[in-house]
Amino acid sequence: MNSVTAILGSPRRESNTEILLNEALRGAKDRGFSVNTFYLNEMSIKGCQACYF
Repeated sequence: MNSVTAILGSPRRESNTEILLNEALRGAKDRGFSVNTFYLNEMSIKGCQACYF
């Protein structure tokens, strides 16, 4: 099965950005794609810690 990964960077839920993203993803879903959406503002993301790995 094909899949699409969407990354939403807006800090506001239900914003215009999310509405537009959902419309684009609807087209992918209609064509049988699996969709995964990541909300960056809700994730715990840390930058490089200079661990040299």
